[in-house]
Amino acid sequence: MGEARVVRPGEGERRPIEQPGATSEVRISPQTGSVHIIQSIYSFDSHAHARISAGGDEVLYVIEGEGELRSTLLHETRLLRRGVAALIRDGQSAVITAGESLEMVSVVSPPPRSRALVARGEVVAPFFSVHEDDRRAESAGEDREFKVLIETKHVTQFVGFIRRSKAPPHTHTYEEAIYILEGEGIVHIGDDRHEPIRPGTSIFLPPGTPHWLENRGERTLKLLGVFSPPGSPANHRDAQAGEG
Repeated sequence: MGEARVVRPGEGERRPIEQPGATSEVRISPQTGSVHIIQSIYSFDSHAHARISAGGDEVLYVIEGEGELRSTLLHETRLLRRGVAALIRDGQSAVITAGESLEMVSVVSPPPRSRALVARGEVVAPFFSVHEDDRRAESAGEDREFKVLIETKHVTQFVGFIRRSKAPPHTHTYEEAIYILEGEGIVHIGDDRHEPIRPGTSIFLPPGTPHWLENRGERTLKLLGVFSPPGSPANHRDAQAGEG
């Protein structure tokens, strides 16, 4: 099992995505210790575009900017803007085109299969997208709420809101990838890791890792979380820091 990681902007592996002006910064992957999750930050310059082939269920979330998600097989487009989450299903292919600019968090789960496998036909299915404002907030304990955006048989994507608070250590049975959207705080991992977090920070937590996020400020700490296998942000097991 991999180790917990805290990755800040520029610390991932930066790669071009097919066309000039579109890049991906890979933050979390099997090469860094995950099993079920690849987290990347997509950045598109003005009017740049690229074809995306998921190779697994890929959930997107728009951090900034606007653009368009277009099916390569169906006459279907979806508007991309801040706060929109979208699903590219396993086997689907899509073209993403930016407006003036576009930045998104991408998580693919499970990771793409070996290229040695026989290629399958592309999946023909409608896209799914939703804006976070259209999801109902649910409680995850005192001073904490979440909204589930997308859930498939492989992954749960949600936004979480932590007001000024410090939760007790807890664990999950699934891998978790976090991206900090707003606010600042501290991620506590086990007994001896206490690292500052701010917008743009990524966090990877393997199953069974004792952790908790603390918000010491007055501004709400907002995060994008992805679990694989899927699960509810309200379900966790209390743990003693240092428990494996």
